[in-house]
Amino acid sequence: MVFNDRVQCIGKVFEYCSLKPDQQTTMGMRECYSRESALWEQMMAIAIKKLDMQQSKNTQTELRGADKSWTAFRNTACNIPFTIYQEGTIGPVLGVECFNRTTALWALQLDEFATPLGN
Repeated sequence: MVFNDRVQCIGKVFEYCSLKPDQQTTMGMRECYSRESALWEQMMAIAIKKLDMQQSKNTQTELRGADKSWTAFRNTACNIPFTIYQEGTIGPVLGVECFNRTTALWALQLDEFATPLGN
């Protein structure tokens, strides 16, 4: 499956989780996004492990640097909703939504890097 097709999977765990009546609160939505984010983080870990086994030391160094920069970007960018909506309950929901989407995109990118061309 190509990257663009796989992007459509982002948010599916959240959508299913949030259909449950007890998850239709801001806290429930945050929990649903966190569940999905955990899956994307597993996918990232697997892809990084595959890349470590497949690639040269130089590529591994580049990967570590990119991952560190990406983590800093995600954490800073996804903090913006918290600062915009300090007074309400929507800021944390939008923050974890950003965290989930950004994590998913990086996981998909890493998985694509780790998958040999033609597969």
